[in-house]
Amino acid sequence: MSEEINLIGYHGTDKSSAEKIINDDYFTHSIGDEEWLGKGIYFFESVLVDKKDFGLENAIKWAKNKVINNRRIGIAVIKCDISVSEDLFLDLNNPSTQVIFHKIKNSYLEAQNKAISNNERLNRLKPKKMTQFVENKILEILCNKYNVYIIRKSVYIRFTDNDPYSFINNAVIICIKNEQRKCIKTKVLIYPGEK
Repeated sequence: MSEEINLIGYHGTDKSSAEKIINDDYFTHSIGDEEWLGKGIYFFESVLVDKKDFGLENAIKWAKNKVINNRRIGIAVIKCDISVSEDLFLDLNNPSTQVIFHKIKNSYLEAQNKAISNNERLNRLKPKKMTQFVENKILEILCNKYNVYIIRKSVYIRFTDNDPYSFINNAVIICIKNEQRKCIKTKVLIYPGEK
């Protein structure tokens, strides 16, 4: 029997969306080719350092700088307890998982090379966007084939245009896939925010 993976995630959003999430139990999925881990519900994982939770700090920064983006609406952060069976969890921070992912990616690219090169839309993408598109496609295939509910990955996010670029990650994101809201055990509005 698989062990349970228990996580704490913070979802940064605007006040109106937060109220809908709390009252109606509905998260809007992030969709599109530019999402870090494809379609899903995104959270910043709780990371405690010297009694400060950087998952919460990142969710606040995300809401302030990416969600509301200077619109005059308040921000909010929802704290969620997330639980999933270990066999339904894909941890892209694990070196073994990274090796397997890249083997699958290389096989996919070899098999799809002609289709990709003949696709006008894909050929217009810059290399970084093309990589993101292909990797999201592979994650979608993996999630469907192996019934993955949650993916975790460390990333570097420039929350503002003034943030420096870095090769060192500053956030751990969690993506709940395939309508698997049942992994969210509790939801609490913890940061009603400000305008």
